[in-house]
Amino acid sequence: MNFIKKLLSRRGGWTIVTAIALSSAAGCGLGLDGCDVQGRVTYQGKTVGYGTVLVTDDQGKTVRATLDPDGHYAATGVKAGTVRFAVVTSGPSGTVPPSNRKSETGGTAAQKSDPKQRVAVPKQYTNPESSGITTALNRGSNTFDIELK
Repeated sequence: MNFIKKLLSRRGGWTIVTAIALSSAAGCGLGLDGCDVQGRVTYQGKTVGYGTVLVTDDQGKTVRATLDPDGHYAATGVKAGTVRFAVVTSGPSGTVPPSNRKSETGGTAAQKSDPKQRVAVPKQYTNPESSGITTALNRGSNTFDIELK
């Protein structure tokens, strides 16, 4: 405790403390221009309950977020600013997503869930460049629901 008092009583002590606090905040993954975005995905009013949401910033960096069975996603460490979205509900070349693979207990997670959650989306929505889904994100937490038509 005496060390801290001496540090703060010296000229520039507060500057050091402030620098440490700012570097700690930047180390949390968001930095000064980062943000989080969360929301829900639907296609023609139906919940999209499996797949991945891709969030691509204006510099081409993509952050992935997994959809839960209720269609919710949460992406962290996204650069604030204008971003593009894509929703992928199948793997490469039409492979079955991991949540649809057979489990050791028989059946698949998707088979045990409500069929409305197993919604395939049109190909145009699987690429951030062609999806047409964009929004502007602010620093901090954002909510953006994706309603595919």
